Amino acid sequence: MKKETTLEKLENAFLRLKEGKPIRTKANRRITPSSVEDEAGVSKSTLRNTEAYRSLFNEIVDYKNSARKNSSTNKATEGKLSSKNEEMINLKKTIRELREKLNSKQQTIEFLVAANAELTALLSEKVANKRLTEFLRSQKTVVQIDKVGCYQNEN
Repeated sequence: MKKETTLEKLENAFLRLKEGKPIRTKANRRITPSSVEDEAGVSKSTLRNTEAYRSLFNEIVDYKNSARKNSSTNKATEGKLSSKNEEMINLKKTIRELREKLNSKQQTIEFLVAANAELTALLSEKVANKRLTEFLRSQKTVVQIDKVGCYQNEN
């Protein structure tokens, strides 16, 4: 009868540790056969030396090993994530630098387009003035408009 109550104590202690709600030990303590024995309030060798508790002992060891594998997998994943985060930060920095260069180039292009338009207008005006002058020279008669609005021909 005593072994049943001890088994129940050990099982309940194991459950409390898995849930993170221990009574006698710290919550952040790893789950091992020794920590389950401490939580249950039984002697240290109970799980290892008593054949009746062997299946619970094996279950605790399996749980411990699976927790260790998950922990190492999480660490590897965290390492991958941190390298991915660094890569993303570098890419964002590169994007920011390229956008600044693009904005600078766009401002230069806008300036050059405006300067080109102004030069084209000046050139057109000069060509128009030159053509007008040539046209007027080519005409034998110059037409002038007087103040009243009448046309007079000069020869």
